[in-house]
Amino acid sequence: MDESTSKPSSQERKAWLQEREVHRFAKLHGVGYKPHVSRDKALSAFAQLAAFRLGVKRAVISLIDANNQYILAEGAGGASIASADDLWLGTTVLKRSDAVCEQCLESTATGKNDDGQIFSCPGLIVEDCLLDDKFKT
Repeated sequence: MDESTSKPSSQERKAWLQEREVHRFAKLHGVGYKPHVSRDKALSAFAQLAAFRLGVKRAVISLIDANNQYILAEGAGGASIASADDLWLGTTVLKRSDAVCEQCLESTATGKNDDGQIFSCPGLIVEDCLLDDKFKT
């Protein structure tokens, strides 16, 4: 397995998460990473609708290849995203190993259908990333 596809160590993941938090707070003060609004209004509207319908704070639409996750649009559940100041990630490229979607691709979700039957399918259910052991640090 080459270095580009290996999983990050817990130290690397912690460093990435710390860096993300730094960028989040730096944005409030006008320095650091500046997210960009998607040029595709239809994808932005779809992300907005997904966040609203799912009752979540954020939803993103992305494409994933062997090494990266390309975030194409972002939507917020409670408010419209009128400018880049309202974005968390915006349109950006993440290393696949650093993104939540990598966990989704490698996991199996279990649930119950309307008849009470238990089923499993590829996917990941995270009620709150801040409380989930995989994502909170």
